[in-house]
Amino acid sequence: MDRSQNLPKDLRIVRYKPMNWIVYESKSQQRFFVSYYYESGHFQGNLVLELNADEISKYKHHPQDLLNDQSKLISSNFIAYDRERNIEEFSKLVDSSRLIQKWKNEKPDR
Repeated sequence: MDRSQNLPKDLRIVRYKPMNWIVYESKSQQRFFVSYYYESGHFQGNLVLELNADEISKYKHHPQDLLNDQSKLISSNFIAYDRERNIEEFSKLVDSSRLIQKWKNEKPDR
């Protein structure tokens, strides 16, 4: 299945923690994507996944809990998460650098 199909055009960053994760939101489609950065031993990589309905609900009520819990799960078995949920073409289709700069400009206190 190509998870990169139909990525929303109105993605914006709503949370950002350098070298850890980026949360993207599409308001028009009510979709959330999280990009996790993982580094352990000799392996490092990025994993981008779309949140499912349960994850979106938890994110809306306790965003930090979801991000921390999911990050721990991913770090315990990055390869499985990468195979099952990673949107491999995300970085080619989304200009994260531009969105990060826009987020920084909108959040001068961070």
